[in-house]
Amino acid sequence: MIIDKSIIALLTAFLYFNTAVFTVNEGHLGLIYRGNALLNYTKKPGFNFKIPLVDNVEQVDIRTQTDMITDVPCGTKGGTMLRFSSIEVVNILSSSAVIDTVMSYGVHYDQPLIYAKVHHLLNQWCSKHTLNEVYIEKFDLIDDFLQNELQENIDKFQPLLRIIAVRVTKPIVPQEIMINFQKLEEQKTAQKVAEQTQKVKMKEAETLKLVAMEKATQEAKVSEINNLRNLQTARTEQDIKRLDAEAEYYKKVKEAEANDKLNTREYRDLKKIESISRNTKIYFGDSIPKMFPHTFNQDWHPVDDL
Repeated sequence: MIIDKSIIALLTAFLYFNTAVFTVNEGHLGLIYRGNALLNYTKKPGFNFKIPLVDNVEQVDIRTQTDMITDVPCGTKGGTMLRFSSIEVVNILSSSAVIDTVMSYGVHYDQPLIYAKVHHLLNQWCSKHTLNEVYIEKFDLIDDFLQNELQENIDKFQPLLRIIAVRVTKPIVPQEIMINFQKLEEQKTAQKVAEQTQKVKMKEAETLKLVAMEKATQEAKVSEINNLRNLQTARTEQDIKRLDAEAEYYKKVKEAEANDKLNTREYRDLKKIESISRNTKIYFGDSIPKMFPHTFNQDWHPVDDL
């Protein structure tokens, strides 16, 4: 059977085109290996060409992605073995660092840079803390510790790989240890409740003491105010008496001044005459009392005899 050469050429062209054309997904960059050597350029999303049977294509995700690390063992300071069921590491690789990163660590660069480092750092953390610290007291610090330490370590090798967040689930504690741990926590909780109750009672006693002191202070203040008021009343009465005495004295002084002004010769003569007239009696017979050594006459003036 003879096959038309045009058909063979058409089939050859179709197979060549079919193997030469490839697509790169959105959010990815295409890497071409030619003879197992990574070419120094990337392919953007969409249709691209390669040499059939010579080039191999790998795609690298340059979007924000989450690496899930599961079943991570961890030994505490006291020797208790825990297991973290899952640890999520949110990261993103810069498109400008894809060639260098893949060339140094391969397409699955997250294995040596993230997975292995998380195991090491988490065991380092657990070995420095007790079961209670890892499980309860300092559990909320593990996320930040892993993120900071992981980023610091990655920066030494590939600073354009950014760790956005780390989320750690609660570790799994062996059953027999968990029972004892729960009992211990119940005892600690009861002790804390008792301590808190004692603090409340002490606070109440202190409050009552302060209330009593405040009441005593207020009563003392009221007593002081009453004493000052009584003293002020007594002083007011004394001031009134003093003012009355001063008024009476002022009255006497003014009367004395007025009398002194009336004490003239004419006034004295008038009063003498009035006194004589009030005490004058009429006598009959020879026994007439002699009141004055001189006999009244027209030339006598009472003022001269004073």
